[in-house]
Order: sequence, then structure tokens, then C-alpha cells
Amino acid sequence: MLVIACCLGFPTTILSLLRNKLQTEDPVFHEPSIQRIDWWMFYIFMAGIYKDDRIDVEHYFYLTMFILAAGLTIERQAINWLSNRYGCNYNRLQKCIELDLRK
Repeated sequence: MLVIACCLGFPTTILSLLRNKLQTEDPVFHEPSIQRIDWWMFYIFMAGIYKDDRIDVEHYFYLTMFILAAGLTIERQAINWLSNRYGCNYNRLQKCIELDLRK
């Protein structure tokens, strides 16, 4: 889901860059294209997947996604460790505890 969120936020940057390029080249000639891009950007914004193309906002977006990815990776490693302890399953753990108690 995290990868999907990153992929959904990325095209808005491309649309913003394309709109800025068309605006600087010839705004009168490219008016229909600019209007279409604005229409798409509005509905992307209303859908909640718009990512602003300002540098500080992009850093905030990617930093949040990086922290979420790191947290999910750590959580996955913790689940793997709890599940099998890299070869030490529940039965072996119980046997070690039983041997330790007999000592």
C-alpha cells in the first residue's frame, strides 16, 4: 500500500512540471492543454492523492514515506524473529527452557 501511495503521488509532479513548461513556452497556443491539466489536477486534489511540487513539501512527502517504509521493514523483521527466531521454533525454545529449568 505504501508503494501505491508513492506511485499515486508521483504523477502530480509530472503534471505540474508539464504545466509550467507549457505556461512558459506559449500560454496562448497551449491554453487547451493547460486547461486539461488544471482539470485533472483539481480532481486529483479532490481525490486526496495530490502531491505539491514545492521542494519543502516534496521533502516532507518523501521523508514521511521513507519513515513509514523503514518502520514497516523493522516490523516485518520483528514478526519474522517472533515467528521462527531464525531456526529456533517454539518446540526448540520450550526444550531449551525445560533444560534450563532442570539445571
